[in-house]
Amino acid sequence: MTIKNKLFSIFKWTHGKLFGRNLGAIPFLRLLKRATFKLLKPRGIVPVSVFGGRLFIDSTDDAGGVDLLLHGVYSPFETEIIKRIVKPGMMAADIGAHIGYFTLLLAKLVGPEGRVHAFEPEPANFKLLSRNVEENKLANVTLYNLALSDQEGTHELYLDASNLGNPSFSERNLPPGAKKGSVSVRTGKLDNVIKTFDFIKIDVQGAEGLALAGAAGTLKGVKAIVMEFWPYGLRNQGTNPLQLLEYLMSFGFSLYVMSEAKKELKKKSPAELLNVSRNRPGGKGWADVLCYKGALR
Repeated sequence: MTIKNKLFSIFKWTHGKLFGRNLGAIPFLRLLKRATFKLLKPRGIVPVSVFGGRLFIDSTDDAGGVDLLLHGVYSPFETEIIKRIVKPGMMAADIGAHIGYFTLLLAKLVGPEGRVHAFEPEPANFKLLSRNVEENKLANVTLYNLALSDQEGTHELYLDASNLGNPSFSERNLPPGAKKGSVSVRTGKLDNVIKTFDFIKIDVQGAEGLALAGAAGTLKGVKAIVMEFWPYGLRNQGTNPLQLLEYLMSFGFSLYVMSEAKKELKKKSPAELLNVSRNRPGGKGWADVLCYKGALR
């Protein structure tokens, strides 16, 4: 182990002790943490231990890379909700799989009798996703280098230079200083791939409306969906956010907001969910949403 790696290990231990006590709310300590992390973090493609397996991540990736390097977990409350819902033998979809954090989780949960179908259009992310599936010997995972939408064809995917989990069909969804060009990707409808799913996780930077419009046949049998609800990003891709929520309710889903900060689930109406999102910084906020059929246990 190099001196830098030893120092990073000490930083991780110290971070866990200090910031576990909510000292991260102190502005000076928060800035010190960021500067120290940037100085000491590993460089390049590095492995982290996740769910009893190993996940390779790009250390420059702001899309959960910090959390995975420091804690080995991303969105812990959302992760726990998925663990509660997904059972052995289920058929699951990971739409916007990125590098495979949730793909690995779902594969462990559904077990050898279940199956996970993971969709990721961005070439570099898909390369890491494929490597991670192979590294963890996930024989119950099928990968698709495909963007799910409401039609078959191709579409420009705009890339974010720092948040590698933020590629979007709309260039307006990227921060002005982070734009990194675009790539042409294949699009397809979920209904044309497979129509039998129990669970869907979807996070596609505002293209949720398009992807779910192409899944009308599939949604009839789906028991639960975990999704990012980002009204600003949805509108930039031609989706009315309120109508998307009403569309989901037409299949029998109830809507719950998942609060990472409060570690709680709260049932909400479409209008209430829209307000939760609007009340975040700049009116461009989002909410993590659970769509569930039946009574939650």
